Amino acid sequence: MTGYRPLEWYQPTVSFTHATQCERCLGLGHCGGPGTESGCNALTLNPLDPDFHEHLASTAGLDLDVTVARPQPAFYLPSLVPQVDGNKICQGLNRPWVAITLGEWMKRNGRKRKSSGSMSERLSLHPGTRVILLLFANDPLLETWFWPSRHQILEDLKTWKPDVVVAPDFSVWHRDPWMERQWAIVRSLRLYGLLQEHGIAAIPHVFWGDKDQFEQWVRWLQANRVQWISMDLQCQRGPHWSRFLLELAEFRKALDDSAPRLLVNGTLNERTIRAILEIWPETSFTSNVTALAYHRREAVRSRDGSIKRIEKPGADPGELMRRRIMQIEATLERRQMLPWANPVTVGWSPGFPPEDVDRSARP
Repeated sequence: MTGYRPLEWYQPTVSFTHATQCERCLGLGHCGGPGTESGCNALTLNPLDPDFHEHLASTAGLDLDVTVARPQPAFYLPSLVPQVDGNKICQGLNRPWVAITLGEWMKRNGRKRKSSGSMSERLSLHPGTRVILLLFANDPLLETWFWPSRHQILEDLKTWKPDVVVAPDFSVWHRDPWMERQWAIVRSLRLYGLLQEHGIAAIPHVFWGDKDQFEQWVRWLQANRVQWISMDLQCQRGPHWSRFLLELAEFRKALDDSAPRLLVNGTLNERTIRAILEIWPETSFTSNVTALAYHRREAVRSRDGSIKRIEKPGADPGELMRRRIMQIEATLERRQMLPWANPVTVGWSPGFPPEDVDRSARP
């Protein structure tokens, strides 16, 4: 590539207040160097924590390679997977796939673990609609309920009968200590492995905070040829968005022919869609903008980049939702998302996969 320069990564600054625990660290310098702001501190997971070794034992250490992807039946998602929240307006929604976050599911169903009906039935969706459960929720729900009870919850989750489950999005921020970020990444990947062990089709959730973790994911995906990965871009905005696009392009380049298909969760507008598809053409999108629509609310970006939600009183919520879905699908079609550059997808119409698609496992 003409004029290509290697990506310059964030370098943590020296902070001697974080140097007291570095001699006992098992990360062995992965944080970016002892005595930096990426070093451990007393408020996060650290070697002086009395439960430190118990935490590490629960994930069999901090290496991604401990989790090995298992073969699972291939599946193909449409360009847009609308998100629903159990509201009666979405009942009977005629789309091949929909998604719901763990947070929204718990709002509607509480913390009941077992279910007498499938998620599709409980959501009163159109017959044949497939459901993706996104294990996305606020940190307290994931940290204090889901993670401590993960083994029993995943056993009971089989009674919900989701068609696909996306691994959790534990919070990762590049200025968090390396150990805290690695702990979040590894727990999400271990849960992906547990989902597969329980016979549930799963998608690993990919996120990183520095060059070391970026390269860990590249190596893992080269060794584990999964069909799909997921990324949550809800918080990627402003200057972080430009930086993320650079890293995403580098990620795709590093993966080369081992690059899987990508499921993106986040705010959808034409600029966002265009930028991602130029880097990763085999992308499907999911977003809660459809839920905002049928609640008679719409997200509008101001000139300063902030998001404002405007009310649309008097409008039919069902019509608003359908219109919003069609707008996004039309945008995806304009961006030449449909059909993908793949012979098995020729003839797709917006939002609907072909019935004769090749569902054999990805080589």
